[in-house]
Amino acid sequence: MNGRPKPKILLATPDPTNRDIEIQIVPVGSYYIVLYDGAPVNIIHLNRSQSLWNNTRRYIKTGYPYRGHADRHCAKLNRIFNTDKFTIKEIK
Repeated sequence: MNGRPKPKILLATPDPTNRDIEIQIVPVGSYYIVLYDGAPVNIIHLNRSQSLWNNTRRYIKTGYPYRGHADRHCAKLNRIFNTDKFTIKEIK
């Protein structure tokens, strides 16, 4: 069974907080970012649940090394906000 090719590892080191985990840096050909109306944006996920004593805020990822992931996220945002202004830009 063929899988993905083995990545070229540029740097590797054990995680300082958990020695069982190794952090590896690998190159990518391109990087894809989500834009709104032609400008890069941050996306905040705010949880205002009544069961929480405090609102929790999370920043959602807006950059991807694979085009397919960026396309799916862009399509989801366009569907949620009922717009077509979310687009993808490739960075080489």
